[in-house]
Amino acid sequence: MVKKTGDLQVGDVVESPEFSLGAQHSRFDRDLPIEVGLPGRPRDFTDATDHTRAGARFMVIHTMVEGHVVIQQSPNDYWTRVYAKRLCPDGSFDPNGEVITFTDAAGIDTVACVGRISMTFQPLA
Repeated sequence: MVKKTGDLQVGDVVESPEFSLGAQHSRFDRDLPIEVGLPGRPRDFTDATDHTRAGARFMVIHTMVEGHVVIQQSPNDYWTRVYAKRLCPDGSFDPNGEVITFTDAAGIDTVACVGRISMTFQPLA
């Protein structure tokens, strides 16, 4: 099922060939998420392209609305930023999985949503 970036929710499992191209900020800690789907490499970013990302699955771990404060608001003043963690090849959660981030403003308007992961509570004995 194809889903708009703005409609993604925590737990959605997504994939996209656009995830392969990436860049990472070179001025800060390497633990920052990799920006994918950018229309070019911004200044102060290093190349973080990984073609295995194109076929990998990622679980959405956070979404947020970003934007500009302006007097005259228009639909382009706000966009959705998504953070997603790479899953293991078998689809299970990988706590050490690579984290990517993307926005609909940068060109990833839709992604393939292939499932959902839900968390469950298990009481300690």
